[in-house]
Amino acid sequence: MASRRNLKKAIKGISESLLCDCIALSMVEDIDNQTISEITSEVMALEKDYVMRISHTERGSEKLFYKKLRNEFAEKANDIAARLITI
Repeated sequence: MASRRNLKKAIKGISESLLCDCIALSMVEDIDNQTISEITSEVMALEKDYVMRISHTERGSEKLFYKKLRNEFAEKANDIAARLITI
């Protein structure tokens, strides 16, 4: 159970960092706020989806499930971070 809790905390922490970046970028005058709003919504949905998936673990192949989940989340978070950099 402790590793599930730590994984949830890590996902929430990364999501919070991405949301902070979105908030900081929204304060810049030359940035399109519509794009920032869409990315913010995407980050919140991503966090909700992955935390919910952790709560409903596939039985029998937990190690593979968590490895796949971590890799997918990292890939999507990196994609969002890259989009924030190019704005």
